[in-house]
Amino acid sequence: MEEDVGIEIILNGTKYRVAPGTTVEQLLVQLEIPERGTAVEVGGEIVAPKKLREMVLLQGQKVEIVRLVGGG
Repeated sequence: MEEDVGIEIILNGTKYRVAPGTTVEQLLVQLEIPERGTAVEVGGEIVAPKKLREMVLLQGQKVEIVRLVGGG
């Protein structure tokens, strides 16, 4: 029987699996979302851009990713 590998987070309201030790920066790369113009919230707190590389995602964490779009 094959075991599920990884941890489950809640990404923009949907269950999503990532490898243990995945950082927010790595998640953005996996999702092909550029850091520039992107806001990330983990556990209800906005993650500063300089912290994206350091913050490791944990089982069950709620992650919200929002792309900022300019207009006129």
